[in-house]
Amino acid sequence: MRSITAFLQNKAQPEHGWAEIDFPAAEENLNSMLAKISIFPCNSSERNLILSLPDDLSPFSHIKDELVNADELNFLAMRLDSFDGYEMTQFHAAAHCKNITDIEGLINLTFNIDNYTVVTDFSDMKAIGKRFYLDKHNSVSAEEFNKVNTADIGYNLLRNGNGTITPFGVAYEHGKETKLLYKGTTFPQYKHVGDSVMLVGLTSPYENADHDSIAWLNLPVPDTVIDKALNRLEVFECDVCMTHIHPDDIPDGIVDRLNLKHESIRSLNEMCRAIAAVKLDDCPKINAACEFAEVYTARDIKTIVENLQFFKHYPEISDIKEYGYKIAEDAGAFQYSQELSEYVDFEALGESRMEKEYGRILECGYTVFTKSPEMLDELLKTEQNGAMTMI
Repeated sequence: MRSITAFLQNKAQPEHGWAEIDFPAAEENLNSMLAKISIFPCNSSERNLILSLPDDLSPFSHIKDELVNADELNFLAMRLDSFDGYEMTQFHAAAHCKNITDIEGLINLTFNIDNYTVVTDFSDMKAIGKRFYLDKHNSVSAEEFNKVNTADIGYNLLRNGNGTITPFGVAYEHGKETKLLYKGTTFPQYKHVGDSVMLVGLTSPYENADHDSIAWLNLPVPDTVIDKALNRLEVFECDVCMTHIHPDDIPDGIVDRLNLKHESIRSLNEMCRAIAAVKLDDCPKINAACEFAEVYTARDIKTIVENLQFFKHYPEISDIKEYGYKIAEDAGAFQYSQELSEYVDFEALGESRMEKEYGRILECGYTVFTKSPEMLDELLKTEQNGAMTMI
C-alpha cells in the first residue's frame, strides 16, 4: 500500500495542534486521528482542515486550496494507491500541465489519466509509440496491434512537438472526453481493499437517481461510513432509498429472501458483517440454514449466520435413503459389499436417525439444527425483541 503522509489542523480550533495521518486510512483510524483535533464524523465532510505536507513530492502537493476535507483526501489516496509507477507519472504530469489545484479536480483526474501519455525516455521510439498507441486506444486486439508501426508513431509524436514539458516528463494529451464523476457530494463507485459482501447505492427520494447523486457502499462498512453517506445525500435514514443492489460475495439465495423495500441500510450492513465473518467453507451452509429456519429479513438472517455452528448441512443428500447410506459410511466400522447392500434397509436407517434429530430435506440438501425447535424459535424471537442472546 502506497502511503501519503499529511498533517491536518482544525482551522476553527488550531490550539489542538496537528494530526499526522497516513493516507489512505481505514475509517476507524481516520476518525480516531481526527477526533484528536475535534473533527468528528458528523462534520468530516466539511472543508474545515488546513493541509500541510512534509515534502513537495506528495500527490497532495498539487492542492492549493487553503481548506481540505479529510474524506476527500482519503478517497483520492485510495484511488492513487491502485496506481502503478507509470500511472502515478501520468497523474502528476497531467495535474501539472492542466494546472489542476483543487481536490475535486484531482479526484476526477484519477479517472482520466488514460487521456495522457507521458514520455520520460526518448531513446526507444518503438516503446514511445507503443505506449502512446495503447494509452490512446485503451484496449486493442493482438492482431490489430501487430499491424501497427510503433516506431513511426514515436517519431511522428516527437516531430509534431505538441507535448507539454512538465517536471515529470513530456505529456501528450489524447483529446478524449473528460469523465467528471465527482462533483463534490457523493463519491464515485470504487472498491479499494477488503471483502465486499454486497454493493448498495443509496439515493435521496428528492433527487433524480443519476450517477451524481448515488452514495455507493461496499457492505459491510463501519457505521460512520453510513452516517457520512446520509450527510452527503442530505437525507434522513428513514427516507433514504436503496437502489442498485449488486451481490458481490453473498451466498446464493440470500438476496432473493429479502424484501429490500422493507429493510434498512443498517440492518443490511449488520447482516453483511455477519456473513463476512463466516469461514469460506461454511458459506454454502448459510442459504440452507436460512431456508431451514424460514427467515426472510436481514435481522433474522444475521441471527442465523451468527449461530451457524448449530447447523449441519449435507448438500449431497436428497432423500432419506441417501441419508441412510451417509450414516453407514460415516460409521467407519460398517463395511459392506455391493451384494450385502441389497439386504440393508438404508431408508429405515435414515428414518431412524431423522426421528431423533431436528432436520429437514430441502432443495439444497439435508439440513439439521442440532438444538431443539423451541430453541430456534426462541433465538429468532430474542433477536426480534432487540436483545440478542446467543445459545
